[in-house]
Amino acid sequence: MTPQRNFLFIFNDLDIHPLTKDLFEEFKCKVTNSRYINCNMIVRRNIEQLEVETTLDMLKPNNRSMRFYQVHLDVCQFFSTLHKNRMFNVVAKSLSNTINGSLKCPIVANFNYTLNNYHLKETDFPNYVPECQFQTWMKFYTNKKLILRLGSSGRVQYKK
Repeated sequence: MTPQRNFLFIFNDLDIHPLTKDLFEEFKCKVTNSRYINCNMIVRRNIEQLEVETTLDMLKPNNRSMRFYQVHLDVCQFFSTLHKNRMFNVVAKSLSNTINGSLKCPIVANFNYTLNNYHLKETDFPNYVPECQFQTWMKFYTNKKLILRLGSSGRVQYKK
């Protein structure tokens, strides 16, 4: 049995900007109870190729920023690859456990991709994670065209 952690991941905000209006039939997300992200997405045509540029910054209490990662990934290969970066494996596992449908390309037109109660499980992380604010940005591209920007912010909060 995995021991409980004495911290929580809290989501403050989620910001979504679909940039190709003719591609997305629907794209909605919301944060529930500061812990869970729920989304649904329907695209009007198949997406055969998808890339993401993503960053994760940790903001320490002294207002210093530390870039945890900044990478460019092929989304179509992301879910079928074991990653050296443990954080990517945690995210892939959590997404796989909370989304309906298959996480592979092509992304199918007129299918309602639904993310239910996505969250970061504290037990997937080391015993100690520094108390901090975090923010992440993702830019999604298909055929080198920017189609979506997604950002989130949150914090690591220790239980009292």
